Amino acid sequence: MELAVINHPGLGAIMDPIININKPKQPDSPDDGIYPDPKEPIKLPVIVGKPVPVPTPLMGAIRIRMPGGPEVLEYRSVTTPSLKRGEVLIRVTAASVNKYDVMLRKGLIAAAPGDNIYPGLDCAGVIEKLGPGATKWKVGDEVAALLSGGGYATKAVTHEDLCLPIPRGLTASDAASLPEVACSIILSIFTYPGMANNTPRKEPLRVLITGGSTGIGTLAIQFAKAKGCKVYCTTSTEDKAIKCEALGAHIAINYNEQDFADRIWRDTLNTNEPGVDMVLDVVGAPWTSQNLRILKREGILFMVGMRSGRVADILIGPVYTKNCSIRRTLLITLLLRSHIISYDTMIFLKYMFYMF
Repeated sequence: MELAVINHPGLGAIMDPIININKPKQPDSPDDGIYPDPKEPIKLPVIVGKPVPVPTPLMGAIRIRMPGGPEVLEYRSVTTPSLKRGEVLIRVTAASVNKYDVMLRKGLIAAAPGDNIYPGLDCAGVIEKLGPGATKWKVGDEVAALLSGGGYATKAVTHEDLCLPIPRGLTASDAASLPEVACSIILSIFTYPGMANNTPRKEPLRVLITGGSTGIGTLAIQFAKAKGCKVYCTTSTEDKAIKCEALGAHIAINYNEQDFADRIWRDTLNTNEPGVDMVLDVVGAPWTSQNLRILKREGILFMVGMRSGRVADILIGPVYTKNCSIRRTLLITLLLRSHIISYDTMIFLKYMFYMF
């Protein structure tokens, strides 16, 4: 045992390890040595040893053990991530499943450098902790959030600017399914000139959505319809086509039964210019030439997915003769991390998000 010396002239009881300091021994006389001179330092016992370790905060997370089916997902106890400047910690109540997560699980893609190694691109939950400089939310706020992975966990970290208030009337499960898909749609077709501010037109904008029954497709149909567009979409079965039309599609085309470009061309022959103003493509390579063929002059092909292939043989004539353009819309979290768009852009995205 080692003694620590503390100068405390006002202390009224001797600190001896054998004596109960709450019931000090009473002296026989004022100078018997039990009560020291208050001007003298008092020696306190200090136990010498290793400091008591502070427990590491833990949380639950689902990790991918190896490439494969859902059975390769396993629940593990992992360290809760620390917060950087402007970040928030969310207690997750619901997380969504995106195509990215499925491809990651199957080993078809790998998490990009800087991304969380756990799946889950968006979630809903409650703000549990604020990082340094985070001022836009308070602990206890319910939010939906965009993530660069890590949604399949009991807690998730993201920048405060990537959080959205849960729209009134939506459950946490509903809200968790929206951020990545909704913002990707807004960042693509809603950047078409005049689309965001409802510029008056002689004819409604015409939009083709390939893969109308996908997660992006089903929401894009409703968004475009709400903005007054005439919506065409493609699907692989008649049953899916019926469901897409129920969501608001003007015509849903089973591409296994007919050429969708010809079908759209016939339907638009009596307009100022046949074709569509823009294409939102989640399918990829197989339909690229047809997508370009059906575009009107100065039309835009927005590529948001490559479900059916990455390599396409295309006729580039329409790009030249009609001055068409092709734009690639990346996952919004990748755009933000790469500084291709700024966090200020989220103001526009949030505004458009809540218009619906």
